[in-house]
Amino acid sequence: MTGHVEPLQTRLAGLNPTPMQSPEHAFFLTVGLICLILAVAGVAYALSPNLRERRKRRRNYGPVISRARRPIVTLSVDTRKA
Repeated sequence: MTGHVEPLQTRLAGLNPTPMQSPEHAFFLTVGLICLILAVAGVAYALSPNLRERRKRRRNYGPVISRARRPIVTLSVDTRKA
């Protein structure tokens, strides 16, 4: 058990051929984090109780729009007054 052990930095250098210190990596990391934060904030906003209540109110109290493409039923009743 007295074999040669390489330092940790030397072993990790083989796993990552390019260093993470370049400005491009920092830029893409920053953009990725901003996108992740915006996505989480958007999902949290969409699932908020106030917004759910507003959608429910708009759906329940909105105008009734029929999307059916069938003929309108007319009753054969004489509604003229004599």
